[in-house]
Amino acid sequence: NTTKTHMPAELLFHQQKEANQLVEELMLLANKTVAIVIAEAYPDRALLRRHPDPVEKGLEDLQKLCAATGLPLRGTTSLDVQRLLEYVSARQDE
Repeated sequence: NTTKTHMPAELLFHQQKEANQLVEELMLLANKTVAIVIAEAYPDRALLRRHPDPVEKGLEDLQKLCAATGLPLRGTTSLDVQRLLEYVSARQDE
């Protein structure tokens, strides 16, 4: 749901089940482990997928949303976004 300026009109929370989160974490760990093994075994031929950097427009929109709602986004790195998500998640648990 967005406004005429294409900014989000509301912020909704989705409770992720622990089992789903565990499966996701294990899949990421497995993918990372396989990538390391492939890169070490075939350093001159390994073709590995690398996620692109975040789109700046999306980060700008997120910064505006956080500023308007008082949420603490302290930078534009993936770690900053992760910390924001952890903060929001902890507030939801209160």
